[in-house]
Amino acid sequence: MNKMGIRAKLLGVILIFVVTVIGVFSVGLYSLTYMNSRNDIIQNTLVHRRSLSNRLLISILRATVEQQKLIYQKDTQHDKLLSEYNLFLKESEGYLNDLQKVNSASISSKLKETESLFVDWSKASISVNELVAQNNAEQAVKDFILKIEPVQITLQKKIQEILEISKMDMDDHIRTDDEVFKVITFVCVGTVLIGLIIGCLSAYLVIKKLLESLITTTSKIAETAQSMTQTAQNLSASSSELSTASTQQAASLEQTSAAIEEMNSMVRRNADAARDCTIITNDSVKSTVHGQSVVDKMLQSMNEIQDSNTALKEQTDISSKEFGDMVNVINEISNKTTIINEIVFQTKLLSFNASVEAARAGEHGKGFAVVAEEIGNLAQMSGGASKEIAGLLDSSLIRVKAVIEKSRVEIENLSDQNRQKIIEGGVVANECRDVLEEIASKIKEISEMADSISQASDEQSKGVSEINKAITQLDQVTQANASSSQKSASTAERLLGEADTLRQSSDDLAFIIDGKAE
Repeated sequence: MNKMGIRAKLLGVILIFVVTVIGVFSVGLYSLTYMNSRNDIIQNTLVHRRSLSNRLLISILRATVEQQKLIYQKDTQHDKLLSEYNLFLKESEGYLNDLQKVNSASISSKLKETESLFVDWSKASISVNELVAQNNAEQAVKDFILKIEPVQITLQKKIQEILEISKMDMDDHIRTDDEVFKVITFVCVGTVLIGLIIGCLSAYLVIKKLLESLITTTSKIAETAQSMTQTAQNLSASSSELSTASTQQAASLEQTSAAIEEMNSMVRRNADAARDCTIITNDSVKSTVHGQSVVDKMLQSMNEIQDSNTALKEQTDISSKEFGDMVNVINEISNKTTIINEIVFQTKLLSFNASVEAARAGEHGKGFAVVAEEIGNLAQMSGGASKEIAGLLDSSLIRVKAVIEKSRVEIENLSDQNRQKIIEGGVVANECRDVLEEIASKIKEISEMADSISQASDEQSKGVSEINKAITQLDQVTQANASSSQKSASTAERLLGEADTLRQSSDDLAFIIDGKAE
């Protein structure tokens, strides 16, 4: 850890946080997958099983009602009633077969008993239908009461038991899912806390080590600076001794004045070229400002597109609310359907009482007439509820079509607006391209000016050659300054040593920051 640089240490801390985030994401993704699979089990198995059980029970009851009608109706309606009875019987068999496909260990025994009772019930029902076909209504009624009714009641109880078991299975799945969700939440929170603790501790150690290293290095630099100050004072004394020799160099400097004058001319040319570069640079700045305004226009267009998308989302929310109203209408339809089911059940009971009364009193039974009248009233109630259901369905259909058409028109309008904004954005982008091309042209001109400055620098180099000739004439004076130069050399060696120390300190800082020496 001590051999690692600050950059590597900071990257390590960041890596800890990244690993923590990835871990939490992985656990969350796994939990979503697990919960989705559990939800599929509930929807495709348990809910479907309950639905099939309810449909089986309803089909058996409807078949029983049709069989009762078959027993007590006139011969002219025999074929129609028998056809409807066979239809409901076939539906019951289909629902029972589908129920076997979603069988499980919890309902296996109940389902076997249900299948056995269903076979007995269907055989007894077929036997009663044969008696009806033979015009033996009295025996058919007796067999219905003695053979079919007990089996049917037991069969209904078994189906109800299957419904209760399915409900308990669903509750167990939901309870298990809640416990798993709590465990996953605990794991995610624990992972985040552990990652934060490790990351914070690592960051603290890195910062502490950095401060200690910087304090030590700063102390070294301060000591070196103090030593170099003393050396500079020694150089100042040597410079005083050299000042006397400088007067002897005055004559030689007169010879260099002509060359310096020529260099001044070159400098003026460079200054002129620099002014031209400044003007062109100002033009480039203006072009850049123009480019910025064009970019602002493009951003404004993009913001308008965003506003259009927001409006589209609001329209979608309105449509969702209207679909919620449709759900309420469907709930009302469900309530009406419940009324019809209750009426059908009561009709069955009244029909059963009528059959018992007729069996006891024979043709002279007056109770049958009263029961028949009640059956007619209940049938009338069923018809009224059915009409209400039809009206609600028509209203729901009209509202669905209206909502769909309205949503389609709104979405098309918003899409057209977005498309227009995108076209405007493309135009603004083209303007940006033109402005950038203009900036490139200005930069090219600046490059040409730089070439001119380079040529002027070449001429300055020639002037420097003239200065070198004059410096040769100063050589004799330099010999007079040899003794002072020796002192300066000694001092320079000391400065070199101090410079090495400073360079080493600089390398230490580079190693601390980057983890490698320069």
